[in-house]
Amino acid sequence: SSLDSITHLSEKSSSDAPRQVLHLSEMLRYLVYEARETTVSLSKELEIIRNYVSLMSNEEEKHTDCSLQINGNPGHLRIEPMLLLSIVQAVYNASCNYNGEENWISIDLKIDRYTVYLKINYCSTPDNEKDLVIRREEFDSIFQRLQLTHPGLFDLKHIEDNDISMLSLRLILQEYPN
Repeated sequence: SSLDSITHLSEKSSSDAPRQVLHLSEMLRYLVYEARETTVSLSKELEIIRNYVSLMSNEEEKHTDCSLQINGNPGHLRIEPMLLLSIVQAVYNASCNYNGEENWISIDLKIDRYTVYLKINYCSTPDNEKDLVIRREEFDSIFQRLQLTHPGLFDLKHIEDNDISMLSLRLILQEYPN
């Protein structure tokens, strides 16, 4: 779908097309090379999330308004590759199953010393029971991954209420020297 968005931007002769190609290129480099590592810098993971949000915000057919706020200094913190990105992707997929007039996601990420606080609010009403089961399995998978990688070092909550859902994560990371 990212390629479709870039193709659409190119056909419109949009000035965003080269920037989106660069974002996609950076994401692919991350997936191919850096995601193999045990940990990556939190700064790099956040950069990839910014690129992902930028790409997804340009998807014409999904009409999802996505805001991203990142506060704090990642310093020398390290994280498992794609850990936070997989959460953002799961929420994006859940939001895109919503058939309302407005799809939206609000992502707030705060770094305070060794702790990452991630709060995501989004519109969500599954189209059918199958979508709801897939969504629950996706969030269960994230919870299980966190249990394996950060036992006792995280708190994850996912609340679904009518058309609005909220995911909240508090995650304690380790600092590594350069």
